[in-house]
Amino acid sequence: MTRVQLFVNNYNRLAAFFADWLSEDMRYVMSTRLSDAATYSLMAGGKRLRPALVMATAEMLRVALENVRGFALAVEYIHTSSLIHDDLPAMDDDSMRRGQPACHVKYGEAAAILTGDFLIARAFQALAGDVLQQPDVCKKLVTLLSGAVVALCEGQILDLDAAAASRVDDGGGGLGEESALELRRRHLMKTGALIRACVVGPAEFLSGSKSEGVKYALSDYGNCLGLLFQITDDILDATSTTEVLGKSAKNDSKQGALTYVSLFGVDAAKKLAQETADQALDALSLFGEDAWFHRALCLKVLERDK
Repeated sequence: MTRVQLFVNNYNRLAAFFADWLSEDMRYVMSTRLSDAATYSLMAGGKRLRPALVMATAEMLRVALENVRGFALAVEYIHTSSLIHDDLPAMDDDSMRRGQPACHVKYGEAAAILTGDFLIARAFQALAGDVLQQPDVCKKLVTLLSGAVVALCEGQILDLDAAAASRVDDGGGGLGEESALELRRRHLMKTGALIRACVVGPAEFLSGSKSEGVKYALSDYGNCLGLLFQITDDILDATSTTEVLGKSAKNDSKQGALTYVSLFGVDAAKKLAQETADQALDALSLFGEDAWFHRALCLKVLERDK
C-alpha cells in the first residue's frame, strides 16, 4: 500500500468514526426547525478536516480517541456555525455551501443566525459533557476553544472591514496599502485559530515537562496549516468553478475581498503556499515518523482542488 493510499484510508477511517459520534450526539437534540437546520448543515458532507485533525493528533500523542470525542464534536460544531454565518448576506453573501443551498437559503436568515448560535452552545455542551471527569483538562479545552472562537470573530470582522475599505477605494489603493503581515495576522485569527486549537487540544491530556514543548510545536504547525488552507482557498476561489468547489467561485473578487491572490497574484500565492507547507513540515520534526499523517495532510491541503 502506498503512503498516499494509507493516508486516504486512515482519513476515511477517522471521518467514519467521527460520523458515528456526530449521529449519536445529535440524536439527543429535540427535533425543531432549528435543530433541523443544524442537522442539514452538519450532515451536508464536507472534508471533516478539523475533527480528523483532532483525532489524528490524539493518536500521534497516544491519547485515547474516546478522550477527545467531545472536543472533536465541538470543533466541528463551531466550524459549521462559522460557515453558516459566513454565507449570510451581511457577510460573504454566498448561496451555496458543500454543494447544496446555504442554510439561510433553505431555512431563512433568522433561522440561520440562530442555528449558528445554537451550534456554538452545542459545542460547549459536547465538550463539557465528555471531559467533566477531568476538570483540569476541561478548563484548558474550554479556554482554548473559546479563545479560538473569539479570534475567529475578530479575524472575520477585520476581513469585512478590509473588504469595505477596498470597495471604497474602487479596488485600487486598498490593495497597495494592505501588507502581507496584516493579511497573515488576520487569517491566523479567522482560519488558523480553530485549526491550531485542533492540534493543540489533544496535547492538553498530556502531563510532564515535555508537554509544553509538544504544544509549542503543534501550535506552530497549526498556524502554518491554517495559513496554508487559507492561501489555497484563495487560489481555488480565483481559479476553480462553482461545480468543483461546491460553493460559489470568484466570490472573493465579487465581494472586493483582500486575499492572497488579490494581493500577490496566483503564481506568487502558489509559491507562498509551498513555502508555508515547508514551514508546517519543519514544525513536525519533534514527532519523527509518528507525524506521518500530519505531513501527508499538509501536502494534501497544498494539492487540493476543492
